[in-house]
Amino acid sequence: GLLPALLLSADESRIIYKLDLGVLSSLPGVLFAADPSAQILKEEALAAKNRLLHYLVFECDGRNFCIDASVVTELVDGPEITASDFASDCCFGVTSVRGTKVPALSLSEVLGLDHQRQTSKPQLLLLTAPDGRVCGFGYDRMVAIQRQDPDSLLAAPGY
Repeated sequence: GLLPALLLSADESRIIYKLDLGVLSSLPGVLFAADPSAQILKEEALAAKNRLLHYLVFECDGRNFCIDASVVTELVDGPEITASDFASDCCFGVTSVRGTKVPALSLSEVLGLDHQRQTSKPQLLLLTAPDGRVCGFGYDRMVAIQRQDPDSLLAAPGY
């Protein structure tokens, strides 16, 4: 699913939801742009399950999320967001990255979580799907980079 696992912060005071880029990139309405200069993930990154991985922990709309750092292309501080020509409720605008229009998506909207609609975010997390397509998720702030064994993640509870 969209939130397949949980990561506990080092002091176990926070639950952090792990995002699955493969599932996100396959959802209808979640848009990615083709970026010919983006690097496609290498086998080495895909085979990293048995090693400690780096997870970027970030805050978005009052919730903490993490994602495998190997799928993050770039962190954009103060992105210049313009009106979107993409027809999707998830997309709050577009930004130009090396001449490519990249959709800026609302993570809370994609996940169906309660949130206040915004037309911008102070930060943008650019992700590259395994097929090379790129999208950006708006977020509020970076919390940490956490190194963890993927096998130690907890299964997300089903409701």
